[in-house]
Amino acid sequence: MTKTKTGRIVTAAAVAATWAGASLAADFSACQVTDTGGIDDNSFNQTAWKGVEDAVSEFGVTGRYLESTAETDYEANINSLLGGECDIIITVGFLLGDATKKAAEANPEQ
Repeated sequence: MTKTKTGRIVTAAAVAATWAGASLAADFSACQVTDTGGIDDNSFNQTAWKGVEDAVSEFGVTGRYLESTAETDYEANINSLLGGECDIIITVGFLLGDATKKAAEANPEQ
């Protein structure tokens, strides 16, 4: 199995695993924050987004993303998704690690 296919499966599985049943799928929203590579980077961002798109088509969830154009965007992009319509926030790449950890620790209920 290729790394790309594995990444899509892992992302789709993570999205699918966060709700209890298919009847909740229409009310489920998956949000992604990219690193500076952008959504079409032919790497992690694109593969993760493909997983979200697969969950949209297969399970009827909604999906959206925010692109980070600079490392200074990471925290702001994550924070803009907190407390809103996102049932899961997917951050992609090790560069977002510190911002993701900070947001997770400050918002354990999210």
